[in-house]
Order: sequence, then structure tokens, then C-alpha cells
Amino acid sequence: RGRIRHAYYWLAAAGFATLATPLLGALLRVPRPHLGLGLTLPWSFPSGPVLLATCVYGFLAISTARVLPERTRWLPFALASTLVAGAASSRVYLGAEWLTDVLGSIALGLAWVSALGLAFHRHSGLDRGRRLDAAVPVLTLVAGLAVQGWLFGESDLARYTPAPRVETLTRADWLADGWRRLPARRAALRQREGHSMTLQYAGDPADLAAIMEGLGWQQAETLDWDNALRLLSPSLPLADLPLIPQVVEGRQEAIALVNPGRDGKRRVLRLWPTRFRLAGGPPLWVGYVANLRRGSILDLIAFPATDSQAGGLSLGDRADLEAVNDWLPACQRLLLLPPAPSLHAGSEPHSRGVSVTRP
Repeated sequence: RGRIRHAYYWLAAAGFATLATPLLGALLRVPRPHLGLGLTLPWSFPSGPVLLATCVYGFLAISTARVLPERTRWLPFALASTLVAGAASSRVYLGAEWLTDVLGSIALGLAWVSALGLAFHRHSGLDRGRRLDAAVPVLTLVAGLAVQGWLFGESDLARYTPAPRVETLTRADWLADGWRRLPARRAALRQREGHSMTLQYAGDPADLAAIMEGLGWQQAETLDWDNALRLLSPSLPLADLPLIPQVVEGRQEAIALVNPGRDGKRRVLRLWPTRFRLAGGPPLWVGYVANLRRGSILDLIAFPATDSQAGGLSLGDRADLEAVNDWLPACQRLLLLPPAPSLHAGSEPHSRGVSVTRP
């Protein structure tokens, strides 16, 4: 009988969050940030995931702490606070709800859990010394989260990916000066200016990769679970170390090609998508060609580092890339750009010339 009452309390904890989210949302009608996320409800308050996390983890802490020794009863509350804080910060980071609405959802959940906890301690007939009664909901919750992540992880992640805002350029505008609107540099945490984007491409990256492979370039082996242990072998040559992926504006590179180079230096070509495309034509991509060098951390981890100080394209790389346009379909084009001027040298970031091999 006591366990049935315990189950009712769990139902009340989760059921409140499940019902309050759509009902209060429809009543108060607080809009979400306009980021184009594919979420089910359009309202920012209350935040369903945060309210549910507060109610479930909060009541889990209450029901678990009562069977623990007094000196360790703070542990479930500390863990629940960490999980709720993680859920709340993720909602703000993803732009799903406003910060004030997330904080209000936590307050609403705490108020409900507090009332529920008082009633639970007063009326529950469970033996305070039986830890099995606390272990069962913990194991059930962990199993449920694991199954949900396995079944719906990718689809849930896709819902929080903002819909890309596509901007269209005519071919003439892009070749004239529209290329200046595309990213000129790749931001990097440890570098003040990042890598200069020396390539712009209109077309299918697969076509570009096929042509470059015919010129001696090859698909780079990028870092994954199968080759990550190689980074722990500093004695390996640079060519055997997996290439670490990079992102531009939150998007991973579409292609990464490597070439030993005519001067003996290993080179890498990377290409990323942008929000631009040609009117009635292919999307636009940005990228660069740069030297690779061996980087190390405490002489224990070795990795291929991209040299951001390389001064543009070498003569051999420029010859290869200028030849690409002769092989591409007429609707596709590759632009070669000099490095963007240093932002600390007092020059305009977009005062770059452009090299086009065909009109």
C-alpha cells in the first residue's frame, strides 16, 4: 500500500509538469525567441523540459535522501541541482526559451516539489531504512533516459537546429563584389584572427573533391573513435595522424583534402557551407588551403595543427586550383582570394582582390 502511495506521488510530480506546460503556455502566451527552431509548443513559459526536470529530479532527491544517513543527505539535492542547472542552461544556450522564463519555470517546479515533499514526508508509510524503495525509481529513471537518448537522440537534436537563413546572390553580383559578404576568416578560440578564407566555391563539393583527387589530393582521414588512439603516439609521422575537424559558424567542414605538396610540406584544403547560394544555381562555400604541422600537448598527444600564419596559396596550389575551373561544369566556379588583411593592421577586412580564371 505504501508503494502505491509512493507511485501516486511520482505521478503527481511528473504529471504536474506535463499538464502545466501546455495549459500555462496557452494561458500566458509568452513567445519563444525567433530562431526558427522546430519545437512543438510556441510558448517560452513555462519551459517544459526545465519544469519537468525540476519536478522529477527534485522529488527524486526528496525520496532518496530520506533513506540515506544524515551526513550524506545533501548528495541527492546537489546532484538534482546540477541536473536542473544543466537543463536550464541548455535551454538558454539553444535559444529555446528566455532566461527569465527558464528561471520562472525552476521557481514553479520548486514550489510544486516543496508542497509535494511536505505531503510525502507526512503521509508516506514507507520504511525509512529500506533503500530498495529509493533505488527502484533511480534505476528506472536512468534506464528511461538511456532508451530515450538511443531512440530519439538524433531527432531531438535536429529540432534544436535553427533553420538556416538562405541569402541569394546573382552570379554577376557574386563575381563582382558579392564575395565580400561571405566569411573572410574562421574564428578560433586560441587565435585572435583565425584562418583566412582564401577560397570561395559555387557548386557541388563532391565534384571539386573528384577533380582535386585527380591532381594528387586525397580525402583526409579525420578523427573518430577508430583512430583517436593514434593521437597518443607522438612518434607517428604527420601523415598517419588523423585530421581534427573544424567548424565555421557551427557547421562542420564538407570536405577535407590533403596533399604532400610540391615543396615537401603537407597541405590541407577545407570547405564549409554558408547561408548564401546563387540565384537559380548551386550553394556557395568558403574554405582555405594551409600548411599542416605537428602540434603536441606535453609531448604526450600529437596532432596535425593547421598553420594559420601561412601567407596564402603557394604557386603549386594556385596552379592546381586555377586548373579546377577548366574541369568544372559551366554553372560552377571556384574563386581564389588572397589572405584577408590583418584586422590589427588598420586595414579594411574586405579590401581583397579576387582571382577568377574564366569570366
